[in-house]
Amino acid sequence: MIKICSVYQKEKKIIINFLKDNHEFKLNDSQYNLLFKNKWTKKKQLGYIIKNDEKIIGFYGILFADKNYYLNNNNAIVNVHTWVVKKKFRHLSLNLINQMNKISGILVSHSTLISLKDIFIKLGWNVLDENFFLIPADVLSKNKLKYNFLYPK
Repeated sequence: MIKICSVYQKEKKIIINFLKDNHEFKLNDSQYNLLFKNKWTKKKQLGYIIKNDEKIIGFYGILFADKNYYLNNNNAIVNVHTWVVKKKFRHLSLNLINQMNKISGILVSHSTLISLKDIFIKLGWNVLDENFFLIPADVLSKNKLKYNFLYPK
């Protein structure tokens, strides 16, 4: 039986084991632990899993940030970081991403995969900026960057 449910910090080890076995990029345990160490929110949700007969067959990872400092509003930022589904069950992949419709906030994906961009657009997402660059100001210049990404004004 297929089941989709939220996954939380207490289930982190199970997700790490799934990713170690199924993700294209192989990370070590400390790298995975860093991925799931979220200091920008009090929320404990790591994302969503899809199960077949109680075995995990897919994971959609998200990171929350409670404060949106660069838009100066109270919308949470929800960053997509991982989307892995076992090959045999890829036809169920969109069921995971559709869970994002339940989340209130600004959804962000920093993926470099063009194929994912096309999927997100078909699901109603918008491209905010395809070419975002941060250029540090010259320390000797009279013109200083006044944009603070870390703290509200």
